[in-house]
Amino acid sequence: MYTQNNKKFYIIGSNHLDFLDTTVEGISTLLECDLIIIPKSFKKEFREFLINNGKKIIEFNDFNFDNDLFFKKVFDLFKGRKKIGLLIKGDPYFHFTNNVNIFFSKKRIDVIKILGILEIAQWVNKKSDFLTNREKNSSLFFFIPSSKKEIRSILGKCFSGKLIIQIKNKALMEECLILLKKKNLKNKFKLYIDGSRKYLVKSITKFKNNYGNAYFVIECE
Repeated sequence: MYTQNNKKFYIIGSNHLDFLDTTVEGISTLLECDLIIIPKSFKKEFREFLINNGKKIIEFNDFNFDNDLFFKKVFDLFKGRKKIGLLIKGDPYFHFTNNVNIFFSKKRIDVIKILGILEIAQWVNKKSDFLTNREKNSSLFFFIPSSKKEIRSILGKCFSGKLIIQIKNKALMEECLILLKKKNLKNKFKLYIDGSRKYLVKSITKFKNNYGNAYFVIECE
């Protein structure tokens, strides 16, 4: 539920490689903003569209936006402005915890998330390895665990369809791999890290800690 606060912080999901994937709601929201924050990885078409429509933009390096340090920088930008938009890759509901709402609610600023394209869907679609199968009418289940206990709980449940687990750090990734192997699911899951499928899961310990996002896609019976 949104309040009557005058100031709004919009988080708009999109495909950073293709402006045309931005939803109509996303585009109309961008046109309402006084300032738009855009990661440097976004294609130039985004900047050209915004500049041609008289929008002021500010560029940031790509990093984890879901932290107080970034929130404080955004809050400082609200001086003299009422509406600020942030473009991100994928879907804001998957990339932001409730921390963003808590922080800005204390500043009397509403946070409004605009649905985009699921990041993992973009990755697998490029390889024609689609998440859904219309012939089987398969279901999708999404989880973003924050602890090893949550991972054990998720993998202990029964699902029929595809289970997608987004992993934020290497420790949770290693725990998930261990449990999947114990449950004899070694040949029923795929691991994607920053857009690439990883086949050599034995070398997981060699992966860098500061990757962007990782997803396990698990086939459940």
